[in-house]
Amino acid sequence: MIVRAERLKEAANRYARKWFNWLNWRRAAAAAGVLAIAAFVLYESSLRVTVVADGRTWQGRTLRRTSVGALAALHVNVQPGDLVVPGPERSLHSGDIITVVRARPLRVITPDGERTIRSAAGTATDLIRDGGLQMEGEYRAEVHIDPARPDLLTVELIKIRTEVVTAQVVIPYQTERRETATLELGLEKDIQKGANGLKEVQYRNIYENDKLVKREVLSETVLREPVTRLVAVGTAGTVTTRGGEVIRFKKALYMTATGYTAGPESTGKYATGYTYLGMKAGYGVVAVDPRVIPLRSRLYIEGYGFAVAGDIGGAIKGNRIDLCFDTVAEANRWGVRKVKVYIIE
Repeated sequence: MIVRAERLKEAANRYARKWFNWLNWRRAAAAAGVLAIAAFVLYESSLRVTVVADGRTWQGRTLRRTSVGALAALHVNVQPGDLVVPGPERSLHSGDIITVVRARPLRVITPDGERTIRSAAGTATDLIRDGGLQMEGEYRAEVHIDPARPDLLTVELIKIRTEVVTAQVVIPYQTERRETATLELGLEKDIQKGANGLKEVQYRNIYENDKLVKREVLSETVLREPVTRLVAVGTAGTVTTRGGEVIRFKKALYMTATGYTAGPESTGKYATGYTYLGMKAGYGVVAVDPRVIPLRSRLYIEGYGFAVAGDIGGAIKGNRIDLCFDTVAEANRWGVRKVKVYIIE
């Protein structure tokens, strides 16, 4: 009886263990199903992102919806001064790329001095923020690389200032030339005087570190129109001499004419009687400024006659001409006159 009872007890235990194991298996299967469903839901709701940092590129999934949160979930350490793109506040979307640019030492020069900071900033605003610089207004960043220190970039923060100013500006008058046969070739005469105009111009001046670098015209208002200068230009190429001879010439000039002689009365005690070109000085030989009338030119001079440009003089500059006479009395009678000189050849 005792043996049978033990057998019954053992059989009852086996049945109980089998029933318990079956219940546990059902529970475990149910739990696994729930976990699988939960995992599927979480997977579907997570974002697929690509991370570019420290010279590597890899993909991961995250439930975080911002760049900083996603990087933390993916165990990417972000240090102060590091640049994260997209920005930390922007919402992520599946497929986005998160880039981490590591901060590096920068030598920052400002109008007030310089300092060294760590930053990965790409704009002047970010540099000012990362460096804790107390600077107001608009700035731009200019990068300089020192070959001796390639590990230390120098960034100059240049202050930009803009101002709008108004100024009055002269409008230069134009000159219009009109040919006329009533004047000799080479002569000009004003028909109408020119006058400058005036306009009001509004500018935008752009300064960098208080130095003007650019000026833009915003508007222009004409206050007074300019008056065009009208000039008559001679085209007549012939002239009639006192003897009635018609000659052709290349150019006519109004000149101041004086008289001289070949003797010491006009040319001093070192007078030789010969001209600069070695010609014998006498009536018909005149001194000129070679920049106005080329030497050896043949001339016709009102009130004097035909002549040749064969001499120069220290006082003969510009539109001045010195006419040689045979006697001092003739030179004195001539005096100083305004004459018209024709260059024949």
